[in-house]
Amino acid sequence: MATLCNQDEPRIMTNKEIIDAIFRLFELLTSWPVIFLAAVLIFYREIKDAIPGLIKRLRKAPGGWEFDELQEVKEELSELVNKREIESDKESKELKVDPTLITLSHTSEPADAKYWRVKVTLEAPDGFVQQIEKVEFERHQTFKNKIKIVHAPPFVDSFKCWGAFTIKASIYLRDGQILRRQRFLTLENNDD
Repeated sequence: MATLCNQDEPRIMTNKEIIDAIFRLFELLTSWPVIFLAAVLIFYREIKDAIPGLIKRLRKAPGGWEFDELQEVKEELSELVNKREIESDKESKELKVDPTLITLSHTSEPADAKYWRVKVTLEAPDGFVQQIEKVEFERHQTFKNKIKIVHAPPFVDSFKCWGAFTIKASIYLRDGQILRRQRFLTLENNDD
């Protein structure tokens, strides 16, 4: 015969139930690490040989896309947008400098095991630099400080990052014109 208990009254566990629960918890916490460690020790060579293959597979996205190939596409897209901006600037009658001389350059070097130290510089003829009121650098949307505004030459943005992305620059001239440039930031050691 089943007995119903009042739901308003809390059920108190017996000492035996408490000890059993502690043992089950201890058994659960200690069993899987021991089994995992034993499996790693037994299959050490196989695991060691499989790691490069796993890393290679992780670099591949669903559908067969290679992340390196996707990065190349992003770099090409950034260059195409830049060329379009330069062509648009060539049509401007107010701009007194060759727009192809106004570019972004960058350097990168490892900062530590995870991050890279990056420096982005606006490259332009000296006479043109004097016409610039400010440069607004737009970093990746994951940055806490996504926008960096520089009001005086040299127009440089320096930061640490962990992945490649396209940085954008809006160049505000004293006469009211706004030029736009962008650059895909590859993360490579620039020692050579």
